Amino acid sequence: MKKTFLSVLIIAITLTMLSSCVYIKDTQFDITCYNDTFRTVTDWCVKKGKSRTYANDDHNCKIRSNESDTIHDLDIGEYKLYFTFVDRFRLEEDDYSSSGNIWLDEDVTFYISDKSFYSNRSAAGDAEAKDAELYLICSNGQEIPLVKVE
Repeated sequence: MKKTFLSVLIIAITLTMLSSCVYIKDTQFDITCYNDTFRTVTDWCVKKGKSRTYANDDHNCKIRSNESDTIHDLDIGEYKLYFTFVDRFRLEEDDYSSSGNIWLDEDVTFYISDKSFYSNRSAAGDAEAKDAELYLICSNGQEIPLVKVE
C-alpha cells in the first residue's frame, strides 16, 4: 500500500510540474479601427465570408474623428472590413465601402484615411472630404484601398 501511494504521489507531482509547461497559443484576435478623417464613420463591421458579420452593436457603430473602436475575439482567417459615412438609421448595402480580403492572424489596427490634395488635418472643405479616395493604413504599413460596395 505504501508503494502504491508513493507511485500515485510521484505521478501527481510529475503531472503538476509538466502541466505548467503547456503553452496554448491565442487564436482570438482584435481588429481596431482608428478614424483619421474629419468625418464620423457612421457604421463599420467586419465580415468573414458571406454569412458571418461581427460588430459591436446591432445598430450603427460610430467612430468619431480621431477616435477608435475595436472588435474583439475574432478567429484566425480571412475578413473584409466595411465602412460608411452615410448618416441615416437604416443603411443599405451600397452605402458602404469595403476593403479587399484581409488575413487575420494577429491583433491589428487600421487607420481609416482619405487621399486628397489636402492634408486630412487641413481646412479642406466638405466637398473635398466627401470626394476623397478612402483607404486603410494597416499597422504593418500596408495601404488598402476601400471600394464602393455595389
